[in-house]
Amino acid sequence: MTVQQFIIIAIMAGVTIVLRFIPFVVIGAKKTPALIQYLGRVLPSAIVVVLVVYVMLDIRQNWVSGLISISVCALIYLKRNSSMQALAGSTLLYMLLIRILKI
Repeated sequence: MTVQQFIIIAIMAGVTIVLRFIPFVVIGAKKTPALIQYLGRVLPSAIVVVLVVYVMLDIRQNWVSGLISISVCALIYLKRNSSMQALAGSTLLYMLLIRILKI
């Protein structure tokens, strides 16, 4: 890597960092808007619904893996009450089932 390439990468990294901090500087310590709070509550469930619909679109070919993954998603969510863990666990399981085990 030449010095010129290093300088270009450093400038790009600096600009990226500045652009990411601008909203925090402009907004400061203001209260989070109600719309953002609402989206924070609703979007995790919406993402799970989108994944369930995605699995159901391919149900004729992978119905066993889809049914297993949806069940695991529901179980993880009910046991841990965490959308992120349910989403990650069921997605990984689904991909494992359809790609590696070919179920």
